[in-house]
Amino acid sequence: MSSAQAPATPSVAGTQWQFPSSKGPVGVVVTFRADGVAVFSGMNSTGHWQQHGDMVIFDVNNFTEYQMTMKGNEMTGAWIRINGPEKGQTHSTSLKKL
Repeated sequence: MSSAQAPATPSVAGTQWQFPSSKGPVGVVVTFRADGVAVFSGMNSTGHWQQHGDMVIFDVNNFTEYQMTMKGNEMTGAWIRINGPEKGQTHSTSLKKL
């Protein structure tokens, strides 16, 4: 008897995702490089990313951390301010795969 396994969640390495205009930095595209670096277009900013199954965690300049769940071509979750005067502030957000 064989057991069916759920398909593995694909890696975000080498992919690009965009914030919808109402859910984050307008028009910013996040590129998840294979070396673990996240590059943010139009912001002159970088960060680091890691993925555990469908959970993708990345930061912007070690200032804001995103904790996202990937489902198909969309990620949903929240950003958390990890430094600065707004430390601890959190908001929901989403990304769409390009």
